[in-house]
Amino acid sequence: QDDFEGIFTAMKGLPVTVRLLDPPLHEFLPNLVEQSLKVQKMENQGADAGELDKERRLLAQVKKLHEQNPMLGTRGCRLGMLYPEIPDMQARAIIRAVLSVLKKEGETVQIHIMIPLVFTPIELETHRRIV
Repeated sequence: QDDFEGIFTAMKGLPVTVRLLDPPLHEFLPNLVEQSLKVQKMENQGADAGELDKERRLLAQVKKLHEQNPMLGTRGCRLGMLYPEIPDMQARAIIRAVLSVLKKEGETVQIHIMIPLVFTPIELETHRRIV
């Protein structure tokens, strides 16, 4: 939210387009092989059951989200379709920043929110409801 406030303040009432996140998931997840080896090592060394369980759950999530070609997989609006809390969180931060700048600076922000990589009407409609 602070970053948005800085941008909106600097733009002084000019239109601002914010593109929702479009991260390739693999850049934000632990490496599948490294996480697998970590769990195996912890199992072999008799690690604390709580810590081992935590790492196993993380490994299961990494396996679930693993893609053969992450640049063509769950990107753009498809990420938001699977995890609507991500665009929801972003939209809330943007809107809170707009309201904060209005309150602090008295500046109205002309905000446009771009939903990335939309291909079908259903994807657009779903994101309109979220955002």
